[in-house]
Amino acid sequence: MKCTDVRILLGALADGELGDEQLRQRLVAHMEECGSCRQEYAIQAEVKQMFARLEREEASFFLAARTMSAIAAQKRTQLVWNWRWAYASAAAAVVLLVSLGSLFLVQPQSADVYKALPDSTSHRVAVGGPSSILPEEEGVTYSSFPELVERRHDEAQELLRVGSEWMQLDNTVRVLSGDEGEESIYKELPGDEENEEQSAQEGND
Repeated sequence: MKCTDVRILLGALADGELGDEQLRQRLVAHMEECGSCRQEYAIQAEVKQMFARLEREEASFFLAARTMSAIAAQKRTQLVWNWRWAYASAAAAVVLLVSLGSLFLVQPQSADVYKALPDSTSHRVAVGGPSSILPEEEGVTYSSFPELVERRHDEAQELLRVGSEWMQLDNTVRVLSGDEGEESIYKELPGDEENEEQSAQEGND
C-alpha cells in the first residue's frame, strides 16, 4: 500500500470506524515498516483523544451549570411559595380576628334584645265580635326577631284600625274583662239606651 492511501484511512482507524479487518491489518503492517505513517497515526490519535477530553470537560461544565441553575430555580420557587403561604396565613389571621371581634360586638347587643322580647304567653283580644288569637311564639332566635317585631307591629296596626272604626259609630265604648284573662272591647250601638228604657218600663208595668 502507498503512504497516500494509508494516510487517507488513518483517521477512520484512529476513530475505530474501520470495519474491514483485513484492511486494518494491512494498515498496521504498513505503519510498522513506515515511520512517517506511524507518526501521522500517532498525531491523529492524540488529536482524537484531546477532543474527547474536551467534550467530556465541556459536558461536565454544562452539567454543573445546569445543576446550579436548577438549584437556584428551586430556591426561588421555594421563596415564592413561602411568601405566598406567609401572606395567606396573615390574611387568614386577620379574617379570624375580625370575625371574633364582630362576634363579641354583636353578641351582647343581641342578648339584650332577646331579653327584651315580650313574654311568649298566648293572649286573645276580642274587638266587638269573635276574638283574634295571637299565637304563642316559640323558638325565637336572633335571626327571626325582626320578623316577629314586624308581625307584632302589623297586628297592633290592625287592632287600632278596627278600634277606630268602632269608635266612629258612637262615643261610648265599654271595656270588659272576660274569663281567662281575655280583654273584650265592644261598641254600644245607637238605640241600645232606648231599648233598655223600654225593657225597664215593661218590667214595671
